[in-house]
Amino acid sequence: MAKDKERDLAQILYVDQGLTAKEIAVKVGVSENTMTAWVNNGNWKDLRTAKLSATKVQVDNLKSIINDLATERLNLYQELNERTTNEERASQIRERMAKIDDSVSKWNKTLESVNKEGKISLKDTIIVVEDILKEMSAIDHNLYLRLVDFFQAYINNLAAKK
Repeated sequence: MAKDKERDLAQILYVDQGLTAKEIAVKVGVSENTMTAWVNNGNWKDLRTAKLSATKVQVDNLKSIINDLATERLNLYQELNERTTNEERASQIRERMAKIDDSVSKWNKTLESVNKEGKISLKDTIIVVEDILKEMSAIDHNLYLRLVDFFQAYINNLAAKK
């Protein structure tokens, strides 16, 4: 099809980069109606939601929040120790530091929870790999034969880590 490249680029921009359909239509050079059809027919909204809610994305976001709080806490600590002679300001800094400490503790608990919930069991991994190989066998048997060894090594590697 003439629009395959445009559709593939549009999908990347929509799913991976989070651009709006209107923005993509302009960038890719297609109508908004075409974009709407691609988004709906390709289930791009579901793909984008799944990608955004993926454990790695959530973990990265949580780590960024914790890092920002830690940076703020360190800056306050430096201010308290180096420049604060005003007792009222020192009290405000200590109060803010205590709130940050509490927030970091809560965000860390959330991070631990997301990490725990996001773990994919070995059993589920094996089921998915078997499904992929079954489909691949029907589509391209030679590729299937090459992938069997790869996936076996992958699963063995995962099992060794558990």
